[in-house]
Amino acid sequence: TGKDLAVELREYHIPDFSNWKNHDAFESAFADLLRDLRAQA
Repeated sequence: TGKDLAVELREYHIPDFSNWKNHDAFESAFADLLRDLRAQA
């Protein structure tokens, strides 16, 4: 696209999976990710 990749990536929210061992935190972040991916489709 001619854009700097770092600039383009900053345009997207990237969910935080750093607490992936916590079941509830993982489920919440994963649900947010799926919602965002479906919205872009």
